[in-house]
Order: sequence, then C-alpha cells, then structure tokens
Amino acid sequence: SRLREVNLSRSELSTTDLRDANLISANVNNSYAVRADLYGANLLGANIRNSRLKYANLAKANLSQTNLIDAELVYANLKGANLSKASLRQASLYRANLAGANLQNARLSGATLQMAYLTGASLRNARLNGVDLQGADLRAADLSGIEMEHLTSIAGADFSHVQGLGDDLRSKLLGRTAAELDVWNAFTRRTTRQSLTQV
Repeated sequence: SRLREVNLSRSELSTTDLRDANLISANVNNSYAVRADLYGANLLGANIRNSRLKYANLAKANLSQTNLIDAELVYANLKGANLSKASLRQASLYRANLAGANLQNARLSGATLQMAYLTGASLRNARLNGVDLQGADLRAADLSGIEMEHLTSIAGADFSHVQGLGDDLRSKLLGRTAAELDVWNAFTRRTTRQSLTQV
C-alpha cells in the first residue's frame, strides 16, 4: 500500500496489516499500533513519536531518520530493521528484538534497553547516554565510535565478542560496581564482568 506522507496521527492501528507499506514521511505520532504488522514497511523519515508499538512486527522495516522519541516498542520485533539516524530518545525497548539491526548514528539517550536482544546489531557512532542496559544481549554488536555515558545499569548485560569497544570504554564499564558486573545474564549464562574480560 502507498501511504506516503499520510497523516495517521492518533490512529488506532492495532493488529493492522501494513506489511511492505510505503509510509515515507508519514505522521503516525501518538498512535496505538499494538501487534501491528509492519514487516518490511518503508517508514523513512516518519514521525512515530509517542506511539504504542508493543509486540509490533517491524522486522526488516526501514525506520531510518524516524522520530521514535518516547515510543513504546516493548517486545517489538525489529530484527534486521534499519534504524540508522533514528531518534529513539526516552523510547522503551524492553525485551525488543534488535538482532542484526542497523542503529548507526541513532540517538538512544535515555532509552530503556532492558533485556533487549542486540546481537550482531550495528551501533556505530550511536548515542547511548543515560541508557538502561540491564540484561541486554549485545553479543557481537558493533560499538565502534559509540557514545555511552551515565548508563543507568549494565547489570547482566552481555558484551561478549563486541566489536569496536575501545580500551577506555571497556575500562570504564569494568569500573562499575560488583553489584552490576557480577550479575548473570539469564539467557547467555555469563556475567557482565566475564563478557567484558573475554578476549
């Protein structure tokens, strides 16, 4: 479907089938799209601010340059999605699947990534200031050039085999309290400290 630049602000889109839809520059802010199917949809530059996308399927979707500030993406499927240059400030991504996603130059400051799956994701030059990474799975993610200050928590986060994690940032993360570093990741069965010291 072609819905380019359409205004869907404050719409009820729950369980709607929008697979492969053209939603370039669409206005979807403050919408309710729980369990919506947006697989492969093109949302380039769309305004999705403050929308509820819990359990939504956004796998392979193009979300580059989108405004997802304050969006609820709890349990959302974003596997392989393009979120480059997207603004996800204060977004809730609890248990979201971002495996293999492109988050290059994305702004995630203040976002919740608790228990999120970020395996193999590219976070090159992304901003993660003030982010909650408790229990997040970052195995083999690309963290080159990442900005990561004032993290809320890294308790149980797994950084095994990450790329681009500089010595300075690794040391800073290892300087966090034992209460965070010695917590097991329930999925990978490894502590945060073990994941950061693994060669």
